[in-house]
Amino acid sequence: MDFLDARYISRMTSKEVATYLEVSHRTIKRYEKTGKAPKAVIECLLMIGGHCPTFSLRNDFTGWSFSSGFLYSPEGDKFTSGDVRAGKSALLEMNLQYRAKLRQQVQVQHKSNIIQFPSRALLSTG
Repeated sequence: MDFLDARYISRMTSKEVATYLEVSHRTIKRYEKTGKAPKAVIECLLMIGGHCPTFSLRNDFTGWSFSSGFLYSPEGDKFTSGDVRAGKSALLEMNLQYRAKLRQQVQVQHKSNIIQFPSRALLSTG
């Protein structure tokens, strides 16, 4: 995506972009002429236009958007800020339960590896 596309998506004039980013109008004209701008500038304009950023493969928000206080998935699902918070809490709880289950499995595994030797008292009487 080039600068002009991002500016059109943000529905801002070049003068508004210059004011918003606190750069000269000349810098904006250069971005428009070359089509190139720093990635942060393009991502900022896309977010103003309601598109989520694509920071990296791990945090890829391709196809996600936000509008009217809602976050929309590429499949069209609508999420509120409460949904996101609840999802985070649920994920943390699932991680805690998973780790507790792993600890139990390790403890059981260690107990099953213990070999019981007869005590001296049993050896001397027999």
